[in-house]
Amino acid sequence: MVVEEEEERQQQQIGEDADALNSSVDSGIHAHLDGDVEVIDGHEDDHEDESLEDPLAHLPDFVLRRVDKLRDLDIKRSEIVLEYLRERAELEKKYAGLFNPLYEERSRVVQGELDEEIAEAKEDGQNGNTHGTVSEDEGNGERVKGIPQFWVCSMSNNETVGELITEDDVDCLEHLTDVKCVDREDGKGFQLLFHFATNEYFENSVLTKTYDVPNLLLSDEPLLKHVSGTEIKWKSGRALTFRMIKKKQRGKGKNAGQIRTVEKKEELDSFFRWFEPPEMPSMDSMNEEEAEHLEEVFDADYEVAQAFRCHIIPRAILWFSGHVSNMCRLSFVEIEPAQGGIYILAPLSHTFSSLSRLTGGRRPARSSSRGTGPSRVRLVLQVIWVPTSTHTRDDLPKCFFFR
Repeated sequence: MVVEEEEERQQQQIGEDADALNSSVDSGIHAHLDGDVEVIDGHEDDHEDESLEDPLAHLPDFVLRRVDKLRDLDIKRSEIVLEYLRERAELEKKYAGLFNPLYEERSRVVQGELDEEIAEAKEDGQNGNTHGTVSEDEGNGERVKGIPQFWVCSMSNNETVGELITEDDVDCLEHLTDVKCVDREDGKGFQLLFHFATNEYFENSVLTKTYDVPNLLLSDEPLLKHVSGTEIKWKSGRALTFRMIKKKQRGKGKNAGQIRTVEKKEELDSFFRWFEPPEMPSMDSMNEEEAEHLEEVFDADYEVAQAFRCHIIPRAILWFSGHVSNMCRLSFVEIEPAQGGIYILAPLSHTFSSLSRLTGGRRPARSSSRGTGPSRVRLVLQVIWVPTSTHTRDDLPKCFFFR
């Protein structure tokens, strides 16, 4: 009997709680509807006052106490995230210390500082030669130092960065000797450093681009707090980001009939424009369309930075050799068994000789152009036929993607 009364009391309490909650929700809905009606009627001030109210104010106290409990749990989670970020920053710092000596040695190889040491190691049999024997003095009789055009080739093979590089940029980028990334110790940003040898284009020896990103170590959408770049000190007549043009103008009014020459600055497409960070206009004077455009500009700018930080700098040799870019671009073309072979869709940068092992000496069947996006560089492809009588899928390079 006591149990039945207790169950009845609990059911009654649940019913009362449900009625109270439904009543509160209804009142909240009506409050929002009233607000909408007020806006329609033109009572904007009343709507603004209402929007400042706590959206949970319509909930009963017993539900609010449960909401507060969830808030407490969220605070505890945030504390754990902060600890994770501290430990993650320390871990990033630790492994950066292990990577950096390798990058420093890479720089010495590229610049030719280890040419003799590498040659001696080869003679001692410490380094197998899989590329044949070629004299360093072959051709024009000049000794080649290091690896010429290492960084400009690596950058060009990365689609995100390569689409910014113009023909005029290439000669200048041949003087690029090293690219580095230094993360902030707190893990809230990074700086990219581009080291240049003395050249005829600008006075700077190092160009930098710095990003303050508070949530850099999280997988969230990056929050760019600040972006800064280097002002390039161009030598006279050698600027790649602009040119000065002279135009003749006819005078008006009192000066009618007179012709004068004016000089104007014309902006040019160039990779080096990336060092000029986007400017943040006044938020008060910016409309929605301008805000969306600005967001796209910052996203594109940051995408280039991440291409350097996460891809080009860590694995530069793979980008230089074209291995990574070809992995992204090669694909398998479906065939009919009766053809006795398979077709490989490969970039035209793959020479006939480099593919002859697979094709058995057969030249490309045809070539075509494939776009990689509305704002991307168009890629010329060739179709390579590989006989299945002598090759299987297991024989194909791992970089061939099948679909």
